[in-house]
Amino acid sequence: MVIGAGKTGIDACLWLLRNDVAPEHIIWIMPRDAWMNDRANIQFGGEFYERSLRGRTLFFEAAARSETLEDLFLGLEDCGQLLRLDKDVWPTMYRCATVTNAELEQLRRVENIVRLGRVSHLKEDAIVLADGTIPTDANSLHIDCTADGLPPRPAKPIFEGEAIILQTVRPCQQTFSAALIGHVEVAFDDDEI
Repeated sequence: MVIGAGKTGIDACLWLLRNDVAPEHIIWIMPRDAWMNDRANIQFGGEFYERSLRGRTLFFEAAARSETLEDLFLGLEDCGQLLRLDKDVWPTMYRCATVTNAELEQLRRVENIVRLGRVSHLKEDAIVLADGTIPTDANSLHIDCTADGLPPRPAKPIFEGEAIILQTVRPCQQTFSAALIGHVEVAFDDDEI
């Protein structure tokens, strides 16, 4: 049982599938469906440069045409910028989760998805959720993927004396952000511009 619908939950499901766990043996507790980024549209280098550049244009065109938030998300889905697991379920969160289309195909193999809200607590024989209860037992592995990997934090200078405050400098690109901060740290002799 994978508990959580964010990137960590996505990655846990993908790991199980890659390691030959049959999709019918996976129960994915998904409190909220999420919009996901198509990785090919946000890779800004090499072979993906042209596509990512075109993606930014499509993003802004969809935004300009939108009259409501729903219009915006539908427009971003229509132009391939955003993906969702199930076309029949309207996602209610966007947390920068990024997948490839091949990964999305794999995720769609998991059919036992529980959409009963957040887990309240686990009992010996049941998982109590906000909107219902499902059975469990001592032989089930419960994989907790509910921690917030990027909680909101107040803005701070990245370089504070001897300290480096790691943070996102490019939306949805934590690894790139860390690499850029590391590059700036080693490429310049002091903090003066």
